[in-house]
Amino acid sequence: MDNAVQTALSDNNSSSVRETARNFDIPESTLCGCLHGRLSRHKGQVSKQLLLPEKELGLVNVLVHLAEQGWAPSLSMVCHMAETLVQA
Repeated sequence: MDNAVQTALSDNNSSSVRETARNFDIPESTLCGCLHGRLSRHKGQVSKQLLLPEKELGLVNVLVHLAEQGWAPSLSMVCHMAETLVQA
């Protein structure tokens, strides 16, 4: 949807937000929010992440490997692994 929103925002043929939203099949509230600088849900959460994407992917790979071996770690173990990665 981000591509559609960007295209709609760059469209100069429409006279109103409502018309542009209708022309591009985008909710009016989404388009209006973008015009006022609102971030997408995903982009708004990035600053709250504790792990860098690379470290998160590494943790996921370890957890998948452990699960494939038939040994699923407990939630407290996963949290401990994540905290260790944050401190590293």
